Amino acid sequence: MRIILASTSPRRREIMALLGLPFEVIAPEFDELPLSDRPIAEEVLDFALGKAQSVASDHPKSMVVGSDTMILINATKIGKPDRIADAKEMLRLLSGKTHRIFTSVAILDDLGGQVSGSSKKSR
Repeated sequence: MRIILASTSPRRREIMALLGLPFEVIAPEFDELPLSDRPIAEEVLDFALGKAQSVASDHPKSMVVGSDTMILINATKIGKPDRIADAKEMLRLLSGKTHRIFTSVAILDDLGGQVSGSSKKSR
């Protein structure tokens, strides 16, 4: 079965390569629109699923892996930075402070329409 990583992240590509299985990378066409009143664990899982679904719809008979990560600090959700200046500001904000990192993975396949997903938080 064809395995596809629905991501533009170089780090996610490195992690998938550790499995030693052949896979392709396809950028998902999915807009991450955070909602301030939505729990972060739900949001990262929905984003991971949305990314996987956006690729799976055009690639039947494939296993598609989508993933998302967000940081929670002082009740504020932080996603990936858009520019280098954003990344620097994010590092300043997080430096020396306790924060939580939430990561979810969604796996879609064409074998039975099953959806797998998980959300993991760490400090």
